[in-house]
Amino acid sequence: MILDISNNQQKYKFTPEMENFIYKCIASALKEETLGIPVEVSIVLTDNDEIRELNATYRGIDAPTDVLSFPLFNNREDVKLMQGDEAAVLGDIVISLEKADTQAIEYGHDFLTELGFLLVHGLLHLIGYDHEKDQKNEKLMQTREKHIMKTLSLLREDYMDVHELVLLAQKAKENAYVPYSGFKVGAALLDVSGNVHTGCNVENASFGATNCAERTAIFKAVSDGVRSFEAIAIASDSKDLIYPCGICRQVMAEFGIKKIIVSQSDGTFAEYSLEELLPFAFKEFD
Repeated sequence: MILDISNNQQKYKFTPEMENFIYKCIASALKEETLGIPVEVSIVLTDNDEIRELNATYRGIDAPTDVLSFPLFNNREDVKLMQGDEAAVLGDIVISLEKADTQAIEYGHDFLTELGFLLVHGLLHLIGYDHEKDQKNEKLMQTREKHIMKTLSLLREDYMDVHELVLLAQKAKENAYVPYSGFKVGAALLDVSGNVHTGCNVENASFGATNCAERTAIFKAVSDGVRSFEAIAIASDSKDLIYPCGICRQVMAEFGIKKIIVSQSDGTFAEYSLEELLPFAFKEFD
């Protein structure tokens, strides 16, 4: 394996420990994916400003994200066709260390764990995995990420669950019925059995009849006979974190939802307990 690392940022010190860690993550991921040929990977470490420019140029998104991948092959079969003495150049992985640091704090784990996940995620994109194509491809990629993170002793199950829940909420918001505001919101509700119930906001000409995504997901689950829940993720089209309304918070209190995750359009999210968002919830008196 040939690994080319470029440090294009000055906000975080690029240490030998970080270099060794990057090499370990990429080498482990390639070993688990069993490509069977020599490959070359380029890693670019940058900050929010540069990755924002790349997003704007190549994706039409004027916002910083954590990782970008620029593969030179369409799928792993094409990669395996590259036989011979020369290493197959897989492409570039660009990571904002600034974004990684922020997300590590939000997710409650250390910086290297977050960097490791972004490296693994980026490499899987280089060899053909694509979570944007369809649900089957997305689940396969998530399964491989979990497996590789486990081999690196970096897997933290609750973080991965939260990450997946946010992705499901983002997908649910695409079904939103919003002819008046145009503002889509999706929710993904995790019950104690590990099942996920999704919902979106449904607007009405009589605004009081509008139903928020959070309540749609909760009411769907309750109507199916479920009463106990662990967490709910809420995703919106906003560039800022958008929090549930008072009515939704009270409904969450009714069913004892322990964890509330709010996310914005670029996938950034934050976690809260019910007590943080609704410290004096209304309860029935005995």
